Amino acid sequence: MPDLVLIPNLTVILAHHDDESLFVGGLLSARREAGVQTKVITVCDVSVENPVDDVLKEKNRQLNRSMAYQKVCVQLGLGLNDRVCLNVRKNIQASSSAEEIEEAEKLIASQLARQYRPNTVVLTHPASGPVEHPQHSVVHRAVISAYPAKTPVLVYGDESAALQLPVNLQAKRQLLQSYRYGTTRTPEWDPFENPIYSPWCRDHEGYSWFGVDAWLKNGDRYGIKQIAAVLAYLEGRAGRLIDLGTGNGELLRQLIQTGWPAMSLAGQDIEPRHAALAELRSGVFIRVGDADDLSTVQGEFDFITAIGWLHNDWSFKYANQIPKLKRPRKNRYSKLAKSFWGKLVPGGEIIYTCRDEFLEWEKSLTKVGFGDILLLDEESGVRRAIKKG
Repeated sequence: MPDLVLIPNLTVILAHHDDESLFVGGLLSARREAGVQTKVITVCDVSVENPVDDVLKEKNRQLNRSMAYQKVCVQLGLGLNDRVCLNVRKNIQASSSAEEIEEAEKLIASQLARQYRPNTVVLTHPASGPVEHPQHSVVHRAVISAYPAKTPVLVYGDESAALQLPVNLQAKRQLLQSYRYGTTRTPEWDPFENPIYSPWCRDHEGYSWFGVDAWLKNGDRYGIKQIAAVLAYLEGRAGRLIDLGTGNGELLRQLIQTGWPAMSLAGQDIEPRHAALAELRSGVFIRVGDADDLSTVQGEFDFITAIGWLHNDWSFKYANQIPKLKRPRKNRYSKLAKSFWGKLVPGGEIIYTCRDEFLEWEKSLTKVGFGDILLLDEESGVRRAIKKG
């Protein structure tokens, strides 16, 4: 069973009552079945979420919603200490000004950081969900800014990893049926059949939500195929390996499962949250840093893996955050090739993908002395190059 179901002390932070069922109801149900504790924090004061002209109708709707939430908490096994409402009285609507939105984000972030300090992983919903909601966006950004890099923040519905989760969708459906309140939701209302909600109810919770870069594109699950190709190539081999741009650490995790000792593995990622999550998932030490400077990495390696990121234009992607990356891509590839060369033993191998510009990348490899460049798997695009001399 994947670790997101079993990971201890998961904290879920969402905007509203009913978001817990719509977004992560299947996961929470699976965690209850596994006997693992979860804390659910809702941020917004339900009394100001949806103001309407008919005050009595709105009060009745919110009362029904609150009663439904209590029923859902019982179904999920959430005790009084497992559920919290911040009651942030900021009524953010689509018409709210930028100043009002910023003020609300800062208020929520400060309350979260002051009152709740999770020691493992925080899970929140995306900036927009099955329907556009300004409070979702505010809470999403507030959660991201509330916690330091050492606390991984996962975003529900992030299509950047495709690791199947054994979530309980039947239980999720029952949870959502508890929220049949208000004039727009009839007893027959079923989000699993609603064309707006059904992708979120059925599809998104079939995958995990790890904030890694571009493993999926145009619906193709490159990440799974690439990892499978790398594992097949390394089967029966041994040595020291470092996974650069490790993302969520899935390759390292699977290498350990196939028998590679953790002490022979290392990882690195430029994004601190990715590194923290990868280390948590794999048990391998993950260094935070850029792949074009491996001078502080100890020792040499028999294998360097660079899967799923060489084709990205990192020099522009991180230009505002890391000024040193403001340089042409051609020079970027040249520096990366030299960096890899300096950390491989003679005869060591780079195992990589570079979907769109592999000719330019391989020209840089050849220039510094790599050879025997070979396409290992056509479907995933995984290749290898060997350090000569």
